[in-house]
Amino acid sequence: MLCSDCSQPVKPIVALDIDGVLGLYHEHLLAFMDGYFGREMPRGWDGAGDWEMFLGLSRYEYRDAKLAFRQGGMKRTMPVSAGAFNIAYKAKAHGAELWITTTRPYNRLDSVDPDTREWLHRNHIDYDHLLYDEHKYDRLGLIVDRKRVVFVLDDLPEMVAEAQRNFRDSAFLLTRPHNAAGKSQRRLPNLVVAQDIMIDNIKNWSTA
Repeated sequence: MLCSDCSQPVKPIVALDIDGVLGLYHEHLLAFMDGYFGREMPRGWDGAGDWEMFLGLSRYEYRDAKLAFRQGGMKRTMPVSAGAFNIAYKAKAHGAELWITTTRPYNRLDSVDPDTREWLHRNHIDYDHLLYDEHKYDRLGLIVDRKRVVFVLDDLPEMVAEAQRNFRDSAFLLTRPHNAAGKSQRRLPNLVVAQDIMIDNIKNWSTA
């Protein structure tokens, strides 16, 4: 399918979140906080209630630790999720345009963008576009034709709700320990299942 104006191929779009989907952000941040505060932080938060209170931290302490986490280049060493490379590779191999989406505040800390790109490079995740925004799916809906977006995967229920407002049935929540208490109706258990649904959606769009 070619664009009638520029004659370039028009592809379906897949949008994948980084922290909590492609990478094990919460686990990595907690390990950092253990050393930062000099004590083992509580584990087992399921998304119910406030995470800062669960950790026994004030808002100031939590934000201070997150800032130190970013400034220390910890984004570069975040463990990659099992299946992250495969789902990114399969998206492009099946003809989709891959957008990596994140709420990381790149415009407030110079190291966030290079650290993010280095992490993607180290883990061999090839992508077409990288989108930073606190309301990333609202922003994506303004940038592209929403009908092209065939699959969105995130780990935060509020982000999935935002994606569903923009892209309806294309948005899914990846089940993680930190969102077990959420009430999303469109949960996927792991990246293997997510990959299969993504490929089906790409094929359906291509034949429609």
